[in-house]
Amino acid sequence: MLTAINTSGVILIIFIFMFSYTWAMQRWFNGTPQGVLYYPDYTESLYYMFILLTTSNYPDVTLPAY
Repeated sequence: MLTAINTSGVILIIFIFMFSYTWAMQRWFNGTPQGVLYYPDYTESLYYMFILLTTSNYPDVTLPAY
């Protein structure tokens, strides 16, 4: 049976995943044309990573970037 503690732990892990990968992608693509387009600052990078996590727009976010 799921409890609030188990659910909050999963949500915390998802947020940690999003924030850490947002930071990594912004640093990894820094100075590239794709980085300027998709990861110009932390807020917009977080927005694109949120899209990547929640919808089926995976090719729109990652494939042009490499």
